[in-house]
Amino acid sequence: MQFVCFSHTNKNFAKLIIFPENITENTLLISYRQKHISYKQANISYIVRKSISDSRFDMVIFASKNKEKLLMKRKVLLISIGLTLFVIVLVGICNIVVNSNACGRTFDNADDIPPQNTALLLGTNPVSRYDHSPNFFYKARIEATASLYRKGKFKRLIISGDKHQGYDEPAAMTNDLVKLGIPKEVIATDGSGHRTLLSMKNIQQDFDIDSVIIISQKWHNERSIYLADKMGMYAIGYNAKDARNTRTFLTHIREKLARVKIFIDIYITNRKDFNL
Repeated sequence: MQFVCFSHTNKNFAKLIIFPENITENTLLISYRQKHISYKQANISYIVRKSISDSRFDMVIFASKNKEKLLMKRKVLLISIGLTLFVIVLVGICNIVVNSNACGRTFDNADDIPPQNTALLLGTNPVSRYDHSPNFFYKARIEATASLYRKGKFKRLIISGDKHQGYDEPAAMTNDLVKLGIPKEVIATDGSGHRTLLSMKNIQQDFDIDSVIIISQKWHNERSIYLADKMGMYAIGYNAKDARNTRTFLTHIREKLARVKIFIDIYITNRKDFNL
């Protein structure tokens, strides 16, 4: 004798139970109530319809009206979990590739970095985009550039950043570097570098650069070196001081995702700019 039963105590959950063939009525503690049989155990009720055709109990499922909705929610949940895991793995792989590519080519100490004719300072906003306080990354890059110049590590400096009406990263950086003793004559600017990709492309095409010291935070240098390699340029990085706190948290998250974006740029959207 088989029973297929539905737990109707929870309308959002359909529980299927198939009892074995040799089960007896006494085992089920069955009590008759009209044409149905009620079985209660641990505050859970199962309803089984009595078969009209014979004395056995028919296989009847009392399906929940929300069962399909529940199954759909489960599918959505599983798909969401799968996509989340895929994104995590993808971001992780991209970051590992970019980091390992720049291994041994970024420097924290200005004395250790090999001299080059040209240095590239990557622009950033003088104030934080999140709370409009002074931008730590901006100040650190300015100080790193001045330190590197005093050590005689480059002869020409290109500042590449975003420039539009009322906003000019290269001009702001130029003014601050001149105050720190770098002659304005050695500085050239690129106001079309609102993306790192464009900064690397512009110095190669507009300034005919084939080797360069990149000045920014380490994570930015690593990504820039990867781009330079794919464009056929030799690049090393001088690491400006970094900061990891609540104010810079979003910047570091954006950088993790930017590592994925460069692979899209290199292999899909901007293939013509790279030596593939």
